[in-house]
Order: sequence, then structure tokens, then C-alpha cells
Amino acid sequence: MSRTVTSPIARFPGTVTLRDPITFPALIAWKDAWEEALKWATRSETPGKVDVSDIYRFRSALIPGIAACIESHALVNAKPGAENGNRPALPASLSLDNFPASPELDALQLIAWLTDEVQKVINEVEDDPKDSRSEA
Repeated sequence: MSRTVTSPIARFPGTVTLRDPITFPALIAWKDAWEEALKWATRSETPGKVDVSDIYRFRSALIPGIAACIESHALVNAKPGAENGNRPALPASLSLDNFPASPELDALQLIAWLTDEVQKVINEVEDDPKDSRSEA
């Protein structure tokens, strides 16, 4: 079984199919990625939050963990003015070496969205807003 989610990032439209359930190798890659990312963060005065000293290094450190949890994807690079047929697909197997880093804001948003979606699978949170697990 897997979970397919639709990208809300206009620059990178398409779908991502996440492993569901997450496998142990993917979970270990995810935990290792978070450990690396947290090197660029400190505890915030706000409970449950962190202050990030370098957003690029923090978010890019999560990419190997995200990639380990992706079964497949159909994301494209929707450059402004590109027709649907001229939208190049992102590489089939995403990695730190080929994950888009520009435009910067869109790339950071893509990583943040994927991080949230992977975390939902790991925590078994459904998209149902009435699901009490989503409030925890």
C-alpha cells in the first residue's frame, strides 16, 4: 500500500507516492536526515519549535530522508510560460544531487511540504481534519 499526495507548489506540480507503511531502511534514513538537519537548528523559546541558523542547509539535509520515503513521483518543473507539454519532469529518483534548489522559495517550500507529508505517514496522520491525531 502507498499514499499519493498532490503538490501544492505551483512551480512543481504533480503527485508524489510515498511508501506507506514506511520501511525500516527508509525510517532510519529519515531519522538520520533529521539528525543532520538539526545541526543547523537550536531550541526555540517557543515549545516544540526550533530556530534555524541556515535554512538551506537545514532543509537540504532532509532530502535524503525524504527521498528514501518516496516510492515514485510525477513532479514537473513548471517554468513560467512553459506549455504543459514542455514541462520537464524532475528526475525519477530524487536525491540531494538532483533535487531542485531554484527558484529558492519554491524549492524550500517543496522540501517543507514533502517533510510534512512524510511525517504524516510516519505518524499515521490522515488528511481528515476531524482526525484527533492531526492535532497532537
